[in-house]
Amino acid sequence: MPKLSLVESDILETIITSILLFKKECQKSEILSEINEFVEFIEGLKIVPKKSDTFPYLEELKRVEEGEVVDLKKYKLEKDNPWLIKNRENEIKKATIQELLQKNLPITKEQIINNLETLSEKELKKAIENSNLKPRDYIEIAKLCYKKMGDNPELLFSIFEKRVEAYIYLLIQFEMIEKAIELSKENDIKFFEFYLKLRENAEKIDIEEYLDATIC
Repeated sequence: MPKLSLVESDILETIITSILLFKKECQKSEILSEINEFVEFIEGLKIVPKKSDTFPYLEELKRVEEGEVVDLKKYKLEKDNPWLIKNRENEIKKATIQELLQKNLPITKEQIINNLETLSEKELKKAIENSNLKPRDYIEIAKLCYKKMGDNPELLFSIFEKRVEAYIYLLIQFEMIEKAIELSKENDIKFFEFYLKLRENAEKIDIEEYLDATIC
């Protein structure tokens, strides 16, 4: 391939940078058609980042890939950029749950369960609100909270007021069956449907055994 001019070299650098950083704008050049075809095979996170004077950000990408948290603001990446997502995941893994709450970052089921003993009531409520879990996960957390705070139903209902499946579970635990039936119908929740029909017909079934036998 003939030696590239300075302009062509700049275009090449821009093309590669755009692809590696998942930039939506990716400049093309007729002169560099062979190179354009080559760089189409580069997929951001599948590169092997190394230190490079031409592409200085590669070293930072390598650190992100290895689990470090790096300041990527200078690259002005879109919110859904895979590098930003990976960097955020690294931050979540390294941060305490209190730090996650302060930064309004998403919180996992495991982080909530592992910190139940240390979270204040206010922190626990915010952790529930900041998470995006499956209904069964919220029920599992509510089950643990019931064992810990079962003498304070108002507090438990306050913590899970925005997680309807867990809220219904707590209503059942506190024998508030009519309210549980009403809430299930209002929100078209099918998970407890069979259990609540049995309870309507005076059948006494342990809610824990029902949960163990049901896949959510």
